[in-house]
Amino acid sequence: MLPGRRTGWSGLAVAWAAALPAMVAVVEMVAAADPAPDKSLAQLDETFAAAAQGLVRRAEAGGWRQLAALIASWNLPAEADRQFALAIPATVSAPEWIAADGEREIWADFVAARQARAAGLFEHARFAAAAHDRVPTRAEQAQPNADRPPLSQRSCAVVSLLHRVLRDDPDHERARTALGWTRRGAAWVWPEAARRLDKGEEFDAAFGWLPAARMARYRAGDRYDRGRWLTAADDDARTDLAVDKGRKFDTDHWEILATAPLPAAAAVAAVLEETFLVWRQVFGACGVEPADLEKRLRGRGRLLPRTPFAAVLCANRDQYVTELTKLEPTIGRTASGRSRRRPATWSRSGPRPSAGPSAAVTRAACLPPESGFWRTTSTCRWRSSRPWAASPSRPTPACRRSTARSPASPTSS
Repeated sequence: MLPGRRTGWSGLAVAWAAALPAMVAVVEMVAAADPAPDKSLAQLDETFAAAAQGLVRRAEAGGWRQLAALIASWNLPAEADRQFALAIPATVSAPEWIAADGEREIWADFVAARQARAAGLFEHARFAAAAHDRVPTRAEQAQPNADRPPLSQRSCAVVSLLHRVLRDDPDHERARTALGWTRRGAAWVWPEAARRLDKGEEFDAAFGWLPAARMARYRAGDRYDRGRWLTAADDDARTDLAVDKGRKFDTDHWEILATAPLPAAAAVAAVLEETFLVWRQVFGACGVEPADLEKRLRGRGRLLPRTPFAAVLCANRDQYVTELTKLEPTIGRTASGRSRRRPATWSRSGPRPSAGPSAAVTRAACLPPESGFWRTTSTCRWRSSRPWAASPSRPTPACRRSTARSPASPTSS
């Protein structure tokens, strides 16, 4: 209240009238700080498509058909009734088969066009995140705008846009940090990996995370098991391990206990990490407050390391059924599952069953094979520990379909 003003309703009215110009100025400043993107999403795609067409013509004129095919296939098809989950390259690197100077020039222009679209996509993500507390008007609700998703979907749209930014420009710093990555040297890593690197650990896809000295011995052919060293051959010969005596295999987000051989644990670990990446894109916005997401896009927040998920890989189906029948009597009809009474994802080594409740969860080819780096997957609630795909003809209610980009070689980055 201003000094000397009356304290009744008339005094309040005078005070509000005095403060109104300042409030309007603040609103105008906020609006000016978050202007709408210059181009719509459709215009960004059109600009990139026009640039890509020119690059394809240049590549074909030079006789570089492989480069022309890569550029021509870069744009994503329409999502329609499915959601895309994208594999994010570690960085932008030219394929090894690019050798001629003309090819390098076209590749550089291709990367520049991708980066330009990525910058525009990030502006859309920032704008959508900043509008999290603005309720759309009735007119806006009656006429949906693809560039301004509904309030309930804005955080999901932000996460999706950020991954599209990184598909075009894997080195986009603000998109990386907003999604949780952090730098260690020249690499972008998850907070969990950063914590291990800071402790002097190393990662190998064949062995998981290990202390540096232990990793050197693993690569030399030794294996470590609860205080003693043994050879890789002796370790592989241990085929009757109890679950509580299983091999340990740690990844960025999973702690795996495996009675199956180490190569089987490495294969499951790769699938589980891939599943985590798909889950982050499909459901990653569910556990994030919109205001926190906006702060991360502005560079004022970061993700902290989280406790790893637990997984158990049994050596065979008999062991899998024996162990889980204690918790779930009908577990014999499944190939993998998750116990609520003993929090862990359980799976087993070997082929999948051809009948039973999981038979409806099968591989499906929903995109043409000539596209090169697409495969259809799904994230399931508990039925499977790997991303199987629901058949389009018989969709599985427990699964939500999505499409993952799976590069067959570094040339697709």
